[in-house]
Amino acid sequence: MDNFIFYLIAQEQLAFPPGGMSLQNRRDRLRSALREYGAQWEIVRMRAADFFKAAEELGRVVGVKSDLVDFTFDSSPLDVLPPGRFNEYNAPFGYFDPERSKTYDSLLRAIKPQTLLELGAKDESEAIATALRAYSSVFAEAAIRGVAVAIDHS
Repeated sequence: MDNFIFYLIAQEQLAFPPGGMSLQNRRDRLRSALREYGAQWEIVRMRAADFFKAAEELGRVVGVKSDLVDFTFDSSPLDVLPPGRFNEYNAPFGYFDPERSKTYDSLLRAIKPQTLLELGAKDESEAIATALRAYSSVFAEAAIRGVAVAIDHS
């Protein structure tokens, strides 16, 4: 089982000049900042492949294609960890800036009840429901507070 820990955090708490630091040191610094300044909001425990598929399905449902997956598994504030280089450091990192968090809150709230029933009939329904609950909860709170969402993979 893998852990996906969702945090609420002020975007500026994750900003630092990464010059001269290895990608692993940058990743470690982001994790430290999350633990020091962030508010842990949700924890999803499931295999990474299952969480990936659930995020992919939710992204499809809300019409963002692969963006939900991309920002969950390979994003950081101000590209501290450059996209596409996640294999160069230990544990992926996910990040949604405050505006994107607000957008995802709106998109998830707009899912129609019929669509939720259809998702419940899928083989991966338990993973999808778990992911939907976590995303909905954290994006709703981020939208209220006007903060970012970060996902620490461990």
